[in-house]
Amino acid sequence: MDMSNEIYSVAAQKKNRPSIDMIRDIFITDPVLKKGLDDVLTLLHEYKIKMGWFHTSHWKAKYKGEPILSIKIGNGFKYIENWLLINVETVLPDELTGYLSQFSKDAQDTLAKNICFCNTCGKPKNPCDNVIKQIIINGNEYRNVCKNRHDTVVCQCLYDTANGNPLPQDFDITKEFITAKIKHINNKHNKYDNAVTSALKSKIAIAMSESLNGEDKANALKFISFLSENKLSSQHMSPNAWKVNYGDTRIFRITVGRKKANWTVELMPTLFGNPAPYTPTDFDTFIDNENLREFINSKMKICRNCYPKKCARKELSEEFNTICNVNWANPNNEAINNLIKMTDYWKKQELT
Repeated sequence: MDMSNEIYSVAAQKKNRPSIDMIRDIFITDPVLKKGLDDVLTLLHEYKIKMGWFHTSHWKAKYKGEPILSIKIGNGFKYIENWLLINVETVLPDELTGYLSQFSKDAQDTLAKNICFCNTCGKPKNPCDNVIKQIIINGNEYRNVCKNRHDTVVCQCLYDTANGNPLPQDFDITKEFITAKIKHINNKHNKYDNAVTSALKSKIAIAMSESLNGEDKANALKFISFLSENKLSSQHMSPNAWKVNYGDTRIFRITVGRKKANWTVELMPTLFGNPAPYTPTDFDTFIDNENLREFINSKMKICRNCYPKKCARKELSEEFNTICNVNWANPNNEAINNLIKMTDYWKKQELT
């Protein structure tokens, strides 16, 4: 293979961003492999999903703003002939059991065999925070599973003729995973779109729908839907900010970016102060039982004594003595679930 051709140069690929069709025609010569990849690309085309160049001989795709799969040919700059890797996103770990119930046993076995485990990203350290300690697939336990940057479990399908000839049905299973992910995204977006057009015709929900995209939009509307269903009113404070009360107690302040696609949830410091509608011991016990201490502490800002007579005070740990606020920017699904747990806790304290 003539490596002098600019198509093989890492710098040239970065500059020219070649299409997946161009690289496929050079490196994929096995007829089964080529047809399988063509079938996958045809499926993506039917849903108007485009593959975008990401790195050397590596492309990624999104559907309605959410990551859906990536394809790598030739093992990047190694340029191995008839080497194909397709990574298909599934769902969050706590959604996996229900999600897999729609698949055939062969497809579930494929995920179990091709699940992406943590390899510390090539660094000699313990697994990072993006590790699922334990999941169950087909009754079998798997530990230290990588949940990648999107917090989802990935089905990593490697097709390499050097390690055995791939079969047409292997690609059928890959397409099954892609179709299921598309269906999952559609269902999620329909759910939140319906919520906005019916129960959530509030200014905050409309602002979120207009300003946010993909996972951020879904997570934001999930949270607003929960607040609405649990009678926590959101009141407009300024063009891009809302306060959320339960009774007369303010729990959150939510802001939605006007120019940038972002949003934040700020936890009110008065909820940590004294006097409070619950004892500090109760709250400490709650956050420890729910493993929320680090979740709160990591987003906590220290009081700078700008309003010494009004500031709330609460010792959550030795590191944090005075609190200004606790603020989450673009909280992911896990953060939203934790915020919902905390909101349920304060509701049970009968805040008034």
